[in-house]
Amino acid sequence: MAAAPPAAVLWDMDGTIVDTEPYWIECEYELVAEHGNGQWDDAKAHSLVGLDLRDSARRLQDLGGVTMEVDDIVNHLLDGVIARVKAKVPWRPGARELLAKLRVAEVPCALVTMSWSRFANAVVAALPRGTFAAVISGDEVRRGKPHPEPYQAAADALGVDRKSVV
Repeated sequence: MAAAPPAAVLWDMDGTIVDTEPYWIECEYELVAEHGNGQWDDAKAHSLVGLDLRDSARRLQDLGGVTMEVDDIVNHLLDGVIARVKAKVPWRPGARELLAKLRVAEVPCALVTMSWSRFANAVVAALPRGTFAAVISGDEVRRGKPHPEPYQAAADALGVDRKSVV
């Protein structure tokens, strides 16, 4: 007897569907070289992994001597990473295939990422239309992961009972 398909699947983006960390790190090095004290290293770069983009920007100010405003830093990094994604999307193995199988099975999917909308949209644009029924990004919620708000917003957008998600 086959198991019933899930009511919905909520996906994280970076590290699950794509691996853009090398792109972010390249952009951080470039930013610090151009607008900071030029002192950046892999340990500092890896200390930003998983942080909110504005928190990362503040660390770039503190650790890299970047003198730009926080949102300017974020947008500069986003510009660089998005350009790299548009040139070549670094897909995680099996992600596109599983997304395609879920689409064929008519299981609704939502992308729940703390990346900002314009970055999430660049990744989603590289997938077949309709892959995600909803996209919830970090600049659209008040409280980011691991708080349940982004997941609840995705469940609401998909019409799925929040209790089955949280």
